[in-house]
Amino acid sequence: MSNRDVWEPTGMGIKIPDMKGLIDFFKTYYEEEIIELANDYPEKDYIYIKFKDARNYSSGLAEALECGFEKISRILLTALADVDLIKYRDDIDVNKIRIRINGMPNYLKQPLRDLGQKDIRKLIFVDGFVRAVTDKEPKEVKTAFECLRCGHITFVEQTGTKFEEPFAGCEGENCGKKGPFRVDQSQCEYIDFQTIKIQESPDSTRGTKTRDIMVECEEELTNKVEPGDRVTVTGILALGQRTGKEGKITVHEKIIKALYIEKLDFGFDEYDLTSLDEEAILDLSRDPEIMDKIVKSVAPSIYGYENIKIAIALRLFSGVRKDLPDGTVLRGNIHIALIGDPGIAKSQLLRKAIHISPRGVFTSGKTSSAAGLTAAVVKDPLNDGWTLEGGAAVMASGGILAVDEIGQIREEDKSALHEVMEQGTVSVAKAGIVAMLQADCGILAAGNPKTGYFDRNNPFSEQVGLSPALWSRFDLIFIMLDDPDSKTDREISSHILMNHHIGGMIQNRAYSKCSAHTEEEVSQAKMEIEAPISEEMLIKYIAYARTNVYPVSAPEVGECIQEFYIDIRNMKIVSPRSPVPITARCLEALQRLSEASARMRLSDTVSKEDVELAKRVIVTSLKDVGIDLETGRLDAGIVNCGKSHSKVEKTQWLTVSY
Repeated sequence: MSNRDVWEPTGMGIKIPDMKGLIDFFKTYYEEEIIELANDYPEKDYIYIKFKDARNYSSGLAEALECGFEKISRILLTALADVDLIKYRDDIDVNKIRIRINGMPNYLKQPLRDLGQKDIRKLIFVDGFVRAVTDKEPKEVKTAFECLRCGHITFVEQTGTKFEEPFAGCEGENCGKKGPFRVDQSQCEYIDFQTIKIQESPDSTRGTKTRDIMVECEEELTNKVEPGDRVTVTGILALGQRTGKEGKITVHEKIIKALYIEKLDFGFDEYDLTSLDEEAILDLSRDPEIMDKIVKSVAPSIYGYENIKIAIALRLFSGVRKDLPDGTVLRGNIHIALIGDPGIAKSQLLRKAIHISPRGVFTSGKTSSAAGLTAAVVKDPLNDGWTLEGGAAVMASGGILAVDEIGQIREEDKSALHEVMEQGTVSVAKAGIVAMLQADCGILAAGNPKTGYFDRNNPFSEQVGLSPALWSRFDLIFIMLDDPDSKTDREISSHILMNHHIGGMIQNRAYSKCSAHTEEEVSQAKMEIEAPISEEMLIKYIAYARTNVYPVSAPEVGECIQEFYIDIRNMKIVSPRSPVPITARCLEALQRLSEASARMRLSDTVSKEDVELAKRVIVTSLKDVGIDLETGRLDAGIVNCGKSHSKVEKTQWLTVSY
């Protein structure tokens, strides 16, 4: 305990600095914050204390904050009132200033599932994902009751969620009656109030149901987060009274009264890049091989798949979303599907993409439902009504929604993705709630053929469990086949075994008591598998590109895109009995991919080289899924209708013949 700890005013058996010491604490660490508070009051009516500052100044003060924050905060306000800048200000009501706390050390962080009676009324530090957010609403903290007999105003403090009335009666000197009263709203005091629901991280569930908890936010802590954000919350653990069929019950609900909320994951548009970051990003963009390095930095542990990695890189940078004067929105998000034989790293590519994307959400197969993918209507925990909880697409808004084993999802559940993919929204009309939620995310899907492996003699589109309506909304579809080839197999196996070897060296060096590998050997080995651009730098580079670079196609570049589209469409004119080769959706996909390519170079202008890269990726995709195996021609009907033109003609011929 510090030699400053000489006073025990809280009844907790913890000694803290005396009032003079607490005043010195504020002057030592928070002089600038107090100046800001004095200048901005009443717009700013709070001051943040860093836990590490309290611990450095006095171990007793840190312990008191941890074990009895509500008591010690009142004492700290008394000390703050005697600081010179506040002491001589008649317009500052210190009792209305809020003490907040941040800078909690990681060793105090607890899993949500471990919170119990030992933590009640104590300072806690937890992290999790935001599951749902209510509206910001005014909450009464002091109610003015006007006595209808004598007109006297009686004020009642509202400390909880239950409305308190003046049960002691009117406080007028010559009255004392217990009513009737009228609430005078003009004299009531209100604060902004909001509740959020956070759930524990999936990696901490240990095979059981994920736990969640309600967090109450007030004033400046409201509207700080959105569904899908990963956050840390510092607050006080309180209890809420539960009711059963027969009234109140003895089991209580845990609630966190928030003192500080910090977002851990930011969308690309929320990244706060420093001047040094921007300088490094601009230097990197001048590298003539920047695009090649970006592609090689996407899943470097996975061998090959160059065109698919190019497509994923373009998906990360995205095209430009356009809002037209008539209200039409042209999406910039790029949707990609990877359909292939089992065991060829589709899921790993998905996980790597969402790991790079700040707002990436992963879902899989039959464990996904329509409500889970879009939005669910659930009972509101604060009243008897209903509220909306955003699903995976809403949580991934601004990032990537990865859907693995997409063919295994029920057909009626997959149809929920149609609006998300084309409009970037989720429309809900349930339980009297009619709402539209933002779900501006790119879909990166993976799946296997319905029979396990592809039959090379049948059209690929018929072997995938996707309806033509959903299939046609993907900008790029890649077929990944597991064809044996001695040279390729040797290269892939060598790459995999090298990753295992180097990974084993790293673990051996880190955890073995008698490691056979030196730090120098491990560092040298890491260089063999490291990406050209570090993951942290790549995320910053993408964030800068998506928030600062909005490329536009010059007229000659637009003509290049147009010529490519018309040339392919002319196949139909040359031979009237030929199928329609591609549709306008392919034209829009080419535009989006070209814009994404320009963003990779941090260029505000789309060049012909960008169009060539986009054409290369589109042609690869079309060769995979858009060619009729019987005629060898491009056929848009395979994607849009599920049947090739030649098959439709045969069916019609047979129908007429019989």
